[in-house]
Amino acid sequence: VIRAANVRLERGGEAIYIVDLASTNGTFINDERKPVRERRLARGDRLKIGDTIFKHLTGADVELQYHEIIFRMAVTDGLTNLANRQQLDTILNEEITRARRYGRDLSLLMLDIDHFKSINDTYGHLTGDYVLSGLAAILQRRIRPNDKLGRYGGEEFCANLPETSLNSATSIAEDLRALVESHAFASDDRRILVTVSIGVATLREDMQPADLYRVADEMLYKAKRGGRNQVCV
Repeated sequence: VIRAANVRLERGGEAIYIVDLASTNGTFINDERKPVRERRLARGDRLKIGDTIFKHLTGADVELQYHEIIFRMAVTDGLTNLANRQQLDTILNEEITRARRYGRDLSLLMLDIDHFKSINDTYGHLTGDYVLSGLAAILQRRIRPNDKLGRYGGEEFCANLPETSLNSATSIAEDLRALVESHAFASDDRRILVTVSIGVATLREDMQPADLYRVADEMLYKAKRGGRNQVCV
Protein backbone atom coordinates (compact mmCIF):
# COMPACT_ATOMS: atom_id res chain seq x y z
CA VAL A 1 0.00 0.00 0.00
CA ILE A 2 1.28 3.46 -0.95
CA ARG A 3 -0.43 6.49 0.56
CA ALA A 4 0.12 10.06 -0.66
CA ALA A 5 -2.02 12.96 0.65
CA ASN A 6 -5.62 11.72 0.22
CA VAL A 7 -4.85 8.97 -2.31
CA ARG A 8 -3.87 5.33 -1.79
CA LEU A 9 -2.42 2.78 -4.20
CA GLU A 10 -3.17 -0.86 -3.41
CA ARG A 11 -1.90 -4.06 -4.97
CA GLY A 12 -4.35 -6.89 -5.48
CA GLY A 13 -2.49 -9.84 -6.97
CA GLU A 14 -0.97 -8.52 -10.20
CA ALA A 15 -3.34 -5.55 -10.30
CA ILE A 16 -2.79 -2.02 -8.98
CA TYR A 17 -5.77 -0.03 -7.69
CA ILE A 18 -6.05 3.69 -7.05
CA VAL A 19 -8.30 4.69 -4.14
CA ASP A 20 -9.30 8.32 -3.60
CA LEU A 21 -9.76 9.07 0.10
CA ALA A 22 -12.12 12.05 -0.30
CA SER A 23 -9.40 14.31 -1.67
CA THR A 24 -10.22 17.99 -2.18
CA ASN A 25 -9.24 18.24 -5.86
CA GLY A 26 -10.31 14.77 -6.90
CA THR A 27 -8.41 12.05 -8.72
CA PHE A 28 -8.69 11.76 -12.49
CA ILE A 29 -7.70 9.01 -14.92
CA ASN A 30 -6.54 9.91 -18.43
CA ASP A 31 -8.88 12.50 -20.02
CA GLU A 32 -11.99 11.54 -18.08
CA ARG A 33 -13.86 14.52 -16.71
CA LYS A 34 -15.32 12.81 -13.66
CA PRO A 35 -13.07 11.99 -10.68
CA VAL A 36 -12.74 8.37 -9.64
CA ARG A 37 -13.16 6.88 -6.18
CA GLU A 38 -11.57 3.53 -6.89
CA ARG A 39 -10.20 2.13 -10.14
CA ARG A 40 -7.95 -0.63 -11.32
CA LEU A 41 -5.09 0.95 -13.28
CA ALA A 42 -4.27 -0.25 -16.78
CA ARG A 43 -0.82 -0.06 -18.31
CA GLY A 44 -0.12 3.45 -19.55
CA ASP A 45 -2.93 5.12 -17.58
CA ARG A 46 -2.25 8.76 -16.71
CA LEU A 47 -3.18 9.61 -13.14
CA LYS A 48 -3.82 13.25 -12.20
CA ILE A 49 -3.69 14.10 -8.51
CA GLY A 50 -4.04 17.82 -7.91
CA ASP A 51 -1.56 19.54 -10.23
CA THR A 52 0.62 16.45 -10.60
CA ILE A 53 0.33 13.83 -13.35
CA PHE A 54 1.70 10.28 -12.98
CA LYS A 55 1.86 7.52 -15.57
CA HIS A 56 1.33 3.88 -14.59
CA LEU A 57 4.12 1.68 -15.95
CA THR A 58 5.00 -1.91 -15.22
CA GLY A 59 8.57 -3.09 -14.78
CA ALA A 60 8.64 -4.22 -18.43
CA ASP A 61 7.36 -0.79 -19.53
CA VAL A 62 10.08 1.00 -17.61
CA GLU A 63 12.80 -1.15 -19.14
CA LEU A 64 11.36 -0.65 -22.63
CA GLN A 65 11.21 3.12 -22.18
CA TYR A 66 14.77 3.11 -20.88
CA HIS A 67 16.01 1.35 -24.02
CA GLU A 68 13.96 3.68 -26.22
CA ILE A 69 15.53 6.71 -24.52
CA ILE A 70 19.04 5.29 -24.92
CA PHE A 71 18.40 4.53 -28.60
CA ARG A 72 16.95 8.00 -29.19
CA MET A 73 19.99 9.61 -27.58
CA ALA A 74 22.28 7.53 -29.79
CA VAL A 75 20.67 8.62 -33.08
CA THR A 76 19.59 12.19 -32.26
CA ASP A 77 21.54 15.44 -32.21
CA GLY A 78 21.12 16.83 -28.70
CA LEU A 79 20.90 20.50 -29.71
CA THR A 80 18.49 20.37 -32.65
CA ASN A 81 16.62 17.10 -31.94
CA LEU A 82 17.27 16.09 -35.55
CA ALA A 83 18.94 12.92 -36.76
CA ASN A 84 22.68 12.95 -36.09
CA ARG A 85 25.38 12.04 -38.60
CA GLN A 86 25.32 8.34 -37.70
CA GLN A 87 21.57 8.17 -38.24
CA LEU A 88 21.83 10.17 -41.48
CA ASP A 89 24.26 7.58 -42.83
CA THR A 90 21.84 4.78 -41.92
CA ILE A 91 18.90 6.60 -43.50
CA LEU A 92 20.80 7.32 -46.71
CA ASN A 93 21.85 3.70 -47.11
CA GLU A 94 18.26 2.56 -46.61
CA GLU A 95 16.88 5.16 -49.05
CA ILE A 96 19.42 4.28 -51.76
CA THR A 97 18.51 0.60 -51.44
CA ARG A 98 14.80 1.44 -51.67
CA ALA A 99 15.27 3.83 -54.61
CA ARG A 100 17.15 1.20 -56.62
CA ARG A 101 14.78 -1.61 -55.73
CA TYR A 102 11.72 0.31 -56.97
CA GLY A 103 13.40 2.45 -59.63
CA ARG A 104 12.57 5.74 -57.92
CA ASP A 105 14.32 9.07 -57.63
CA LEU A 106 16.31 10.12 -54.58
CA SER A 107 17.83 13.54 -54.00
CA LEU A 108 19.98 15.04 -51.28
CA LEU A 109 20.37 18.58 -49.96
CA MET A 110 23.38 19.88 -48.06
CA LEU A 111 22.76 23.19 -46.26
CA ASP A 112 25.25 25.40 -44.48
CA ILE A 113 24.70 28.62 -42.51
CA ASP A 114 26.56 31.50 -44.13
CA HIS A 115 29.15 33.30 -41.97
CA PHE A 116 28.16 31.30 -38.90
CA LYS A 117 31.52 31.95 -37.22
CA SER A 118 30.77 35.67 -37.21
CA ILE A 119 27.48 34.97 -35.38
CA ASN A 120 29.37 33.10 -32.67
CA ASP A 121 32.08 35.78 -32.52
CA THR A 122 29.62 38.68 -32.39
CA TYR A 123 26.82 37.33 -30.21
CA GLY A 124 28.40 34.38 -28.39
CA HIS A 125 28.06 30.62 -28.67
CA LEU A 126 24.76 30.47 -26.76
CA THR A 127 23.19 32.67 -29.43
CA GLY A 128 24.85 30.51 -32.07
CA ASP A 129 23.20 27.44 -30.52
CA TYR A 130 19.87 29.30 -30.49
CA VAL A 131 20.23 30.02 -34.22
CA LEU A 132 21.08 26.38 -34.95
CA SER A 133 18.07 25.02 -33.06
CA GLY A 134 15.78 27.69 -34.53
CA LEU A 135 16.97 26.97 -38.05
CA ALA A 136 16.33 23.27 -37.53
CA ALA A 137 12.73 24.06 -36.56
CA ILE A 138 12.25 26.25 -39.65
CA LEU A 139 13.61 23.59 -42.01
CA GLN A 140 11.57 20.87 -40.32
CA ARG A 141 8.33 22.78 -40.89
CA ARG A 142 8.94 23.06 -44.65
CA ILE A 143 10.12 19.60 -45.59
CA ARG A 144 7.58 16.87 -46.28
CA PRO A 145 6.67 14.06 -43.85
CA ASN A 146 8.71 11.43 -45.71
CA ASP A 147 11.81 13.61 -46.03
CA LYS A 148 14.60 12.99 -43.50
CA LEU A 149 16.39 16.01 -42.05
CA GLY A 150 19.49 15.84 -39.87
CA ARG A 151 22.46 17.78 -38.58
CA TYR A 152 25.46 16.68 -40.61
CA GLY A 153 27.91 18.47 -38.34
CA GLY A 154 28.66 21.96 -37.02
CA GLU A 155 26.41 24.40 -38.88
CA GLU A 156 25.77 21.99 -41.76
CA PHE A 157 22.46 20.19 -42.27
CA CYS A 158 21.43 17.40 -44.64
CA ALA A 159 18.03 16.47 -46.05
CA ASN A 160 17.21 13.16 -47.75
CA LEU A 161 14.38 13.61 -50.25
CA PRO A 162 12.95 10.22 -51.31
CA GLU A 163 11.07 9.95 -54.61
CA THR A 164 12.24 13.45 -55.56
CA SER A 165 13.71 14.42 -58.92
CA LEU A 166 16.52 16.93 -59.29
CA ASN A 167 14.10 19.64 -60.44
CA SER A 168 11.76 19.07 -57.50
CA ALA A 169 14.66 18.98 -55.05
CA THR A 170 15.94 22.27 -56.45
CA SER A 171 12.52 23.83 -55.93
CA ILE A 172 12.42 22.61 -52.33
CA ALA A 173 15.95 23.91 -51.74
CA GLU A 174 15.01 27.34 -53.08
CA ASP A 175 11.94 27.41 -50.82
CA LEU A 176 14.13 26.61 -47.81
CA ARG A 177 16.69 29.24 -48.77
CA ALA A 178 14.02 31.95 -49.14
CA LEU A 179 12.30 30.87 -45.92
CA VAL A 180 15.50 31.25 -43.91
CA GLU A 181 16.38 34.57 -45.56
CA SER A 182 13.00 36.04 -44.64
CA HIS A 183 13.18 34.95 -40.99
CA ALA A 184 14.66 37.14 -38.25
CA PHE A 185 16.01 35.31 -35.22
CA ALA A 186 15.23 37.27 -32.07
CA SER A 187 17.73 36.94 -29.22
CA ASP A 188 18.05 39.35 -26.26
CA ASP A 189 16.08 42.05 -28.09
CA ARG A 190 18.32 41.70 -31.15
CA ARG A 191 17.27 40.64 -34.63
CA ILE A 192 19.76 38.33 -36.30
CA LEU A 193 19.42 37.79 -40.03
CA VAL A 194 20.71 34.48 -41.35
CA THR A 195 21.15 33.03 -44.83
CA VAL A 196 22.05 29.54 -46.02
CA SER A 197 23.84 28.09 -49.02
CA ILE A 198 22.48 24.83 -50.40
CA GLY A 199 23.90 22.12 -52.63
CA VAL A 200 21.60 19.70 -54.46
CA ALA A 201 22.45 16.26 -55.85
CA THR A 202 20.42 13.34 -57.15
CA LEU A 203 21.22 9.63 -57.16
CA ARG A 204 22.78 8.19 -60.29
CA GLU A 205 23.07 4.51 -61.06
CA ASP A 206 26.79 4.26 -60.28
CA MET A 207 26.67 6.21 -56.99
CA GLN A 208 27.42 4.95 -53.51
CA PRO A 209 26.28 6.91 -50.41
CA ALA A 210 29.67 8.64 -50.12
CA ASP A 211 29.37 9.76 -53.76
CA LEU A 212 25.98 11.35 -53.19
CA TYR A 213 27.27 13.18 -50.12
CA ARG A 214 30.33 14.32 -52.06
CA VAL A 215 28.42 15.74 -55.03
CA ALA A 216 25.92 17.56 -52.80
CA ASP A 217 28.83 18.94 -50.75
CA GLU A 218 30.64 20.08 -53.90
CA MET A 219 27.51 21.94 -54.99
CA LEU A 220 27.23 23.48 -51.51
CA TYR A 221 30.74 24.89 -51.69
CA LYS A 222 30.11 26.08 -55.23
CA ALA A 223 27.20 28.08 -53.77
CA LYS A 224 29.57 29.41 -51.09
CA ARG A 225 32.17 30.44 -53.64
CA GLY A 226 29.50 32.01 -55.83
CA GLY A 227 28.46 34.52 -53.15
CA ARG A 228 26.43 32.48 -50.64
CA ASN A 229 22.68 32.62 -50.03
CA GLN A 230 22.00 30.57 -53.15
CA VAL A 231 21.26 27.08 -54.41
CA CYS A 232 23.65 25.19 -56.71
CA VAL A 233 22.77 22.00 -58.57
